[in-house]
Amino acid sequence: MSAARASGKGLRRLLVPVLLAAGALAGSVAVAEFVARWSDLGGANYYRDVNRYFKGALELAPGPDEVSPTGRIFQHKPGVDLEFSPFRFCTDARGLRAAAPSSELAAPGLRSRVLCLGDSVTLAWGVDDAESWPRLVERDGRSADGRALECLNAGHLMYDTVQEQRLLAAWGPELRPEIVLVTFLMNDLNPTWDQLQPAQNSAAPQPKLADPGFLGALLPRSCYALRALLGTWNLKREPSSYDAASNARRLFTPNAWPRARAALDRMLVTCGELGARLAVADHTDPPLPELVDWCNKRGVPCFPARFSAEEQRRGLANSWIDAHANALGNRLLADKMLAGLRQAGLLAPE
Repeated sequence: MSAARASGKGLRRLLVPVLLAAGALAGSVAVAEFVARWSDLGGANYYRDVNRYFKGALELAPGPDEVSPTGRIFQHKPGVDLEFSPFRFCTDARGLRAAAPSSELAAPGLRSRVLCLGDSVTLAWGVDDAESWPRLVERDGRSADGRALECLNAGHLMYDTVQEQRLLAAWGPELRPEIVLVTFLMNDLNPTWDQLQPAQNSAAPQPKLADPGFLGALLPRSCYALRALLGTWNLKREPSSYDAASNARRLFTPNAWPRARAALDRMLVTCGELGARLAVADHTDPPLPELVDWCNKRGVPCFPARFSAEEQRRGLANSWIDAHANALGNRLLADKMLAGLRQAGLLAPE
């Protein structure tokens, strides 16, 4: 046998196991990613769902100085119907969250309207409309005169108080709510555009992540789940590494509260023009004394709606990756909203 033929046979014998190993690895990669996507391991589809929300549900203005006719940076499209991994998201003809696309509103006066303003907490990201706290409040509450409620869910991902005030100014005269319920969080102090701009990708904003590297590009959902699992484990192992109070107060820049306060002032004026009562659900954690002081000085009902440490231990998040309230969390939020509105005399006693 010639040396060349012997060398060729040796090379083939070497290549066969290498190719088999490469095929097995590629198959394992495909299976791992399929399982992560199919099972939504740790909420690994959250980032994809958020991207689809930005692309499919929003009308986006080009920049902070080029806003929609209503003055908002972005707003929901009407008649949206999107199936996300754990829930369905629909909007009515005005872009408000609804059980089905293009739902019609009842005639004014038949039911007492509550306009719920806020960000993803109000939107109830991660659960179906039937499990959202505005829908639970609608089902379980009654107006002070005994009428049934109609809760209009105007929550938007990443909205701040300024955007909420502009939505009220734009739609309030047509919607004619009797109660305007604002859910206030610490991230309301961070302007929406400051959050949105770094996340933009062309005309469609997307969450900006660190460079995932080769493995992250190859197995995005698997890596998201792994990172979240490791992050959860590190937080439990070193709980002192996260200081909620100092992290929240980072948002309290010199102009942050005055900006939010001015939006609340304008909101209160609009409510007066509409003959509506304004109420604030305080979901700040840690509590924001300036918000409570603003409400007390203006006679605006304000009640705590944050989760206690005991409640958080019950497992209120959608997943490792998605910290929004799950069905249990929305039930607890609804109970807090009902209790606060009843105590303020805005709803009938239980």
